[in-house]
Amino acid sequence: MSKESMEVIKTHEVDASEKDSQGHYDYYYEFDEYQFKDSNSIYHARCYMEEPNSVNFSGVTRDNTRQLVTQTDIKSPAFKKAVEHLKNEGKITIEVLTESGYQAINI
Repeated sequence: MSKESMEVIKTHEVDASEKDSQGHYDYYYEFDEYQFKDSNSIYHARCYMEEPNSVNFSGVTRDNTRQLVTQTDIKSPAFKKAVEHLKNEGKITIEVLTESGYQAINI
């Protein structure tokens, strides 16, 4: 693995509608948002609270352009370092957003 350092930013987020007159939400999502930054890339991942052992990579940003994670990314030392970090947090299922939806990966 690369000796290059990686910055990990983890924030807790809530995405919810306004409450209705009875105090209920139309939608409510609570999740941890991750950014894994190295000198070339920022990998974006999310873990929803109702699935605490699962994480989804939604994309990668390079040169201020966000795109889907590719097979080349998945094989890269930086991506492997991000996955290692998540596994150390207890994540078991790792998925990546592709053109045909989320797909589980094994690393």
